[in-house]
Amino acid sequence: MAGVTEQAKNNQIIRNDHRLILSDDTGLRKQIQATHAHDNRAVDVDAILVIIRDILNLVSPGFDGILNGSHKHTDVAEEAAALSGFDGIQGALAFLLNKISCEASGDAHASAIVILELLSSYTWDAKAVLALASFSVNYGQFWLIAENFTADPLAKSLAVLRQLPDILELSDVMKTRMDTTNSLVKVSLELTRCIAEIGRLPSKYISHDAEPMAIAMYHIPIAVYWTIRSLVVCTSQVTDILGMSQQVISLTAETWEISTLGHKVASIQDHLKTQLGLCYQHIDEKKHNEYYQTLVHLSETAPHLDNQRILKHLIHSRMAKFEVGNKKIKKEILTPEQVGAEALIGKTVLLLISDLDISLDELRILSHIYQRISRQEFQYEIVWPNRGKDNHMERRARAHI
Repeated sequence: MAGVTEQAKNNQIIRNDHRLILSDDTGLRKQIQATHAHDNRAVDVDAILVIIRDILNLVSPGFDGILNGSHKHTDVAEEAAALSGFDGIQGALAFLLNKISCEASGDAHASAIVILELLSSYTWDAKAVLALASFSVNYGQFWLIAENFTADPLAKSLAVLRQLPDILELSDVMKTRMDTTNSLVKVSLELTRCIAEIGRLPSKYISHDAEPMAIAMYHIPIAVYWTIRSLVVCTSQVTDILGMSQQVISLTAETWEISTLGHKVASIQDHLKTQLGLCYQHIDEKKHNEYYQTLVHLSETAPHLDNQRILKHLIHSRMAKFEVGNKKIKKEILTPEQVGAEALIGKTVLLLISDLDISLDELRILSHIYQRISRQEFQYEIVWPNRGKDNHMERRARAHI
């Protein structure tokens, strides 16, 4: 009878969570939006994300990492660059992170809403990052003790109080559950990084009214909610494991909930990643249009004999210069700092517009043109304003000289 009751309870958990996960209805969206009261409070989202990623990368091997000693570290140079100028977590923010961790228990939906209320003053990307930071502190401590309890006396004492030795004895039983939890943590991190990347898009080139950005911003509150809700569930999993000791119970409902949440968060992340790509496409179009309009303006206003203003805009990254004559091609990769457009003062400049893959027939035509203009009384230069880094053309030219 007890077994039937337990199975019925598990089935009810599955039905309730399945219904809620599949229903991002208007009521839920309004409830989430009602918690938001942003007051321009600033948070160094990028620096905190680097620390979070470092923590979660180090704990991601889970039981395998403890038993086999495997580790994964964040790139040191990347971390140093992101953390330069970062003053750390200040007192008020540290208190908030601790308060969030205290709320990450019990009913997942109710806890997620409470945490959103605690974070009401922050931007949506900061909400996700701070919630993930709070979770990472406790999750990192859990695995730090688990990894070191056999060698470090302090870790061993803490492990005994938290029943970690018993957990490791049940590593075969726990592995599936913790692997599933780690997978949910990872996808929550990826979704948070995507949200943060959308948050840092340059408003100069994409406003919140632009269609791809508007769609992304519409979905971000829901994405933040599901991120926080997932972290609450992960926290509950760790708490449940710590309280299990030698008791082996049915994990079907719990594992299903974590797995379903993982699919939900991954689906949201895929959608936002697609929108992020559309946002970047919009930004590129704006930049290209701005660049074109600048060139048009310069061509209409710059003195005819002054080629410097327009050339400095045309050749602002890399300049590849081809001199074709006497059956040889000379290619020099120059930068504005080394030579710049000043080398072309007083000369008539012919622009070669092409991709990296110029055919041999085109090279012969170019050689013929260069030989003809080199006989004129005016000085001509053929300039190839190509920004590519590939040296494919140089190899081809040398092979056919």
